[in-house]
Amino acid sequence: MTEVRAEFARLRRKYGAADFDRSLQTSGLTRQQYLRNLQRRMTLQKLTRQKIDLPSRLGPQALRAYYNRNLQKFQRPEQVRLRLILAAVESAQGSAKPEEDRKAKEKIDKIYQELKSGKDFAALAQQFSDDFYRMKGGDVGWMHKGSLDPDFEPLAFKIPVGQYSQPFRTQYGYNILKVEAREPSRLLRFEEVRVTLKGELEAKKFEELRQAWMAHLKKGAQIEIVEASAASAPQAQTAH
Repeated sequence: MTEVRAEFARLRRKYGAADFDRSLQTSGLTRQQYLRNLQRRMTLQKLTRQKIDLPSRLGPQALRAYYNRNLQKFQRPEQVRLRLILAAVESAQGSAKPEEDRKAKEKIDKIYQELKSGKDFAALAQQFSDDFYRMKGGDVGWMHKGSLDPDFEPLAFKIPVGQYSQPFRTQYGYNILKVEAREPSRLLRFEEVRVTLKGELEAKKFEELRQAWMAHLKKGAQIEIVEASAASAPQAQTAH
């Protein structure tokens, strides 16, 4: 009970003794009731740490072993960095009105001629493109194989770096793609994935242990599961 009383005193100091006592009175709890609830809460926190939190943590050796056993998961596909200019056709492909389609085609052909005359792709995209990427000079960013629309992917991985495509039609309208850079498929190094991998594996392990522990508790005939927030006075609900 000594630890519980020390935690109670810490909470009163943190929130101010007068405000804490007033909040406790407003909640309808006596000090002894609050202390009992706080004791349950602290016991639950200790059990959670012992049964779930600490066992779910993975050290460098465990992470490296998982990485070595699952190298195929860390094989990054070939990727390209793209820019796009779009002359949009509002109607779906096949249902666009001839006049709408003609205007978009004329627009993209004019832009294409500007490119061929030496105009900057990013500047033309910012000025004329009909999509969100115009705000970034048409910069779509890095895209890997399998992530692109089928209308774009074959061209995206065929165009030489620094070159752009001829205008082509998709369901969105008429497009011109430019490949800014390309990186081949490669195995991501352990150091590149360590932080993300640690977070993902520990979160998965934590949930597995939590589910197993809860199932174990539910098998008990007279087990009372107390939520961590049940012991908190209204103004001390976030305290630990």
